[in-house]
Amino acid sequence: MNTRAERGTERVGSGKHVLVVWNEEGFRLVLTEHLKEAGFEVTAVDSGRGGLDAAGMQRFDLVVLDFGLGRGETAEGYITGFREASSGTPIVVMTNRLPEDLERDCADLQRLKQRVAGLVYVQPDRTWWAELPGRLQGYIKCEHGC
Repeated sequence: MNTRAERGTERVGSGKHVLVVWNEEGFRLVLTEHLKEAGFEVTAVDSGRGGLDAAGMQRFDLVVLDFGLGRGETAEGYITGFREASSGTPIVVMTNRLPEDLERDCADLQRLKQRVAGLVYVQPDRTWWAELPGRLQGYIKCEHGC
């Protein structure tokens, strides 16, 4: 099977290290693979606590955080911890919820948006997957001076 990297497609990640915090294993594995194919180095964990532990031990260029981590965890509850553990590292919250559902379920969606580099709605079709590495690279560049 030819991956995009083997076909010579531009690798936008260029070794940038991304921490993926996502509880659902299938999506976490697919997301990790796509980011690796795009040239990112990826550390993936299945819980907010695991993400904070990883962020406390090494430096990341970007944190990708699942909005609804499961087991009663939410991105909102971990953003402050990631900010403290990874000072200056951009945080992108991703969700597979519809925007209107997120607005209903998130007590303060505008405040959440102000605390992170970006909010990305998951639309797992070919176009979305193809554009995702470039979008994430853009958050890294913007956080460190656009």
